[in-house]
Amino acid sequence: MLCNTYKLNPPTLDAVVEAIKPALTSTYASATIEVTQCPDLRNPPFRLASQGLGGSPIIADIGGQPNLFPRPLLDKKYSMTEIAKDHMQMSPAQGMLIGAGAGPFHIVGQNSELAPNLSWKDGFENVTNLTHYTKIDMPSSSTSSKVVVCEKCPSTDCALMMNLFGSSGQSGPVLKITARKRTGSTKSFTDVIRFALHDRFGDEQPVSLGGVFVIKRGKAKFHVMPDFPPADQMPFKSRDQVNDWLTFHDFSVKGAGTGDEIVCLSVLHSADPGDKMGLRIEHTHCFGAGGRGGHYHYDLEDEEVEYEGYFNVAETIYRVDRP
Repeated sequence: MLCNTYKLNPPTLDAVVEAIKPALTSTYASATIEVTQCPDLRNPPFRLASQGLGGSPIIADIGGQPNLFPRPLLDKKYSMTEIAKDHMQMSPAQGMLIGAGAGPFHIVGQNSELAPNLSWKDGFENVTNLTHYTKIDMPSSSTSSKVVVCEKCPSTDCALMMNLFGSSGQSGPVLKITARKRTGSTKSFTDVIRFALHDRFGDEQPVSLGGVFVIKRGKAKFHVMPDFPPADQMPFKSRDQVNDWLTFHDFSVKGAGTGDEIVCLSVLHSADPGDKMGLRIEHTHCFGAGGRGGHYHYDLEDEEVEYEGYFNVAETIYRVDRP
């Protein structure tokens, strides 16, 4: 597989704070952003496979949406640990990956959304894998409801497309962002961050973040891809047909401290460097109890919503197997 590398010129974390703070305070009734020492993200409510987000932070964009549209390319199967080793140049001594992409249909048995969450130590074969997939259990009759299933994935494979944030998984300085009670018109937590970075740094200095946030309270909209359509219904004829194929779901969170939080793993860019890499600018996949998971879009209960997240700034982008 071909891999193109782009070395970023990231601003300091303090500069990122100053860029994002005005957008947060104008969008939420209560919001904070600061540079802090990363807590142990293995603990609830974050439940990552690694302690932190520090140590040579990097991002990989693998495959892409053209592998799904206009028709699924079923030969596009990827091993995330092999990509970490062979393309992202990560150390076998210790590392972690989180992100968002398409699940390994050849393992799960059907198409699904994937929230990668894995780490390794003393070799890529010694993996702690807390990755989740979210799929649609199709009804047995036309009157049955489609059921969303969110479960741990037994594999470190993915398919079609994947956006990954990687690091050595160490503790260290990170961005801590909290937000509660949305008052602004931008409904997506990640869009608030991304738009603010682009406003400050423009196209000339792309800024790329990866991290984890939890929805601690409120309701949000998600989509979950069902299984691939039958071959006689392919190819997709338009983006509207793709949207009609997706299933959309509203998931609620009862409140902070209830163990009910939805964990969201996110990769985002303020810009595509020179519009040359064909990056997916933002991608966030989630998992939670009770079958809640999938692709995060935005919150629906502006008065109730509450977020808390930790992010780090990437130093390098790897564009792997660009369609």
